Amino acid sequence: MPRILEPDFVARHSFQRLATADVQAEPSLQAAGVAAADLDGNGAIEGDPELRSVYQKLLSLDAGATSTSGLDLDAPNVQPLYRALTARFAQKSGAEGALGSKKLVDVPELAAVRAGAGVLARKAGTKQLGVGSLQDALIAVATAEEARTGQASLLRVSLGAQQANRGLFGPGTEGAVRALQRKVGLPDNGKVDKDTLLALDVELAKARAAPPPAPTPPPPTPSPIAHARFAGIAALADVAAGRALLRAGDSGPAVSALQQALLDMGFPMLTLKNDVGVSGVDGQFGAQTTTALSNFQVHAKKRFPAVRVTGTLDVATLSALVALAPAPGKKAWDAGQPAQAPAACWGGDAAKKLRVVVVKDEHRTFLYDAQGRCTGMFPNAHGAAGNATSTGLKKVRTRLDEAVARSTGTQLWGEPRAFGKRILDLSWASGGASGEELHGSYDYRNMGKDVSHGCVRHYNEDIITMFDALAVGDLVAIVAGVDEAMLRA
Repeated sequence: MPRILEPDFVARHSFQRLATADVQAEPSLQAAGVAAADLDGNGAIEGDPELRSVYQKLLSLDAGATSTSGLDLDAPNVQPLYRALTARFAQKSGAEGALGSKKLVDVPELAAVRAGAGVLARKAGTKQLGVGSLQDALIAVATAEEARTGQASLLRVSLGAQQANRGLFGPGTEGAVRALQRKVGLPDNGKVDKDTLLALDVELAKARAAPPPAPTPPPPTPSPIAHARFAGIAALADVAAGRALLRAGDSGPAVSALQQALLDMGFPMLTLKNDVGVSGVDGQFGAQTTTALSNFQVHAKKRFPAVRVTGTLDVATLSALVALAPAPGKKAWDAGQPAQAPAACWGGDAAKKLRVVVVKDEHRTFLYDAQGRCTGMFPNAHGAAGNATSTGLKKVRTRLDEAVARSTGTQLWGEPRAFGKRILDLSWASGGASGEELHGSYDYRNMGKDVSHGCVRHYNEDIITMFDALAVGDLVAIVAGVDEAMLRA
């Protein structure tokens, strides 16, 4: 029979505070006379009279049990109260087991959804039972789909993939649920009801039954790396030969060369120190490098179909990088470097000269001079799911300096730094209000991601460059990708 001693009582579960109101709201706890206890998850209850009373109450229901012998979890009188306690604690903390090989319909926390008596939906900042298992299933289906197609799956759950956010039904999970519902022909509402749960189980079964993808054979006679940025670096030679990958956790000269190339191409590679953006080229392949490389892969795959968006440097990505990276010491927008900027006019109309093009899928903003020459490429962060940045032709309505930006941030968000050091307020080119801006940001860690409330964020250094270059009335295009038809010259 399993037994649990007092020192193990808290450590066995993800317990959080059990307030008096929680006890009163749970009939099984109220009937048992359990006091509110401060179960703080640190694995120690000595010196906590309320917590000790809970454990002592359980011991009293187990004939012959003592603090030394521990609690018999199989004792009939113990089971109902112990189950009620653990269920309440799990509800408070969102704790649940990994999905493993189970089907979703077999997950106890999803019983109400399975029975048609409950629905899981987006709830900011609060963990919900069953959401972790739901995210496990969505990630499994996305992984199988990406292996089969070689493309990034719309089912990818960015929040669920991070253990710290497992159980949070946020915008990433909602977007994945909507993608699943569209795929299987269900109403696209982002909520998990009985029909959605059953449909996901069907997709999960297919994913588990799918054969593993065949490994891509390395090229038989790899060519040497001709680009001066990358030549002579042993780790990159191994990547080019298909013998290795460069990925998160790696370090060294190869990572530094990759980071510098990404920085010089306008992908996010700055860090904030003393409120000033400085180069993030440090030779450590971390989260920022993964984001920057993923954004580059989105850009590169339009010209190099073999590239996949993985955040990992492989043969295909390195080949594209060699073709697209500027020469050492140069920026991608310098004269004579590989052309990456879209045309600087709208709809082929020379009268509609663009000064800025915001490209959403690769998270880059292109700045042009009055003659249509690209003079800068900057990383951006735009609207998260549910707050998507609208696309189309816009114009600069007003220019707000740092003092006004701080005042506006204080008025709208209670945070003077919310809009960074400059704001370029936009309207539609026709004159109607668009409700969006190009503005600065102090959140350098999330540059290159979908995180804003709809506006387009930039590093403070970059928004100052654009602010100084633009005038009221200048045209700004926001597009889904560089292949937007209205950007064709």
